Amino acid sequence: ILEKANQNHSHYVSNIRGAGTVIAFDCATPALRDEFQGPMRNNGVLMGTNGTQSIRFCPALTFDLDHVHEFQGVFESTLKQLTESKPGPPLTNPVPEEPRNSMHE
Repeated sequence: ILEKANQNHSHYVSNIRGAGTVIAFDCATPALRDEFQGPMRNNGVLMGTNGTQSIRFCPALTFDLDHVHEFQGVFESTLKQLTESKPGPPLTNPVPEEPRNSMHE
């Protein structure tokens, strides 16, 4: 789930680390972290914030496969909602325009 998000939404999910359910990742900026963490919390996923731009998971000890599927749905829909509501960073570098010579205009 996180690796896929890292590939498609690296400004929200990068530097994934941890093992099992003890997992954390970084967002590109503190503002993006807060922008992502709020809707996740409002949709029922409790996540902690650490440092300036990290998010960590705080699952219950009874966390099972049903919870993973529920988390995946909320996680993916939140990322989709956030990326559709505003343009993200460009995926490629734009080609610079040739300098214009005012004598040829």
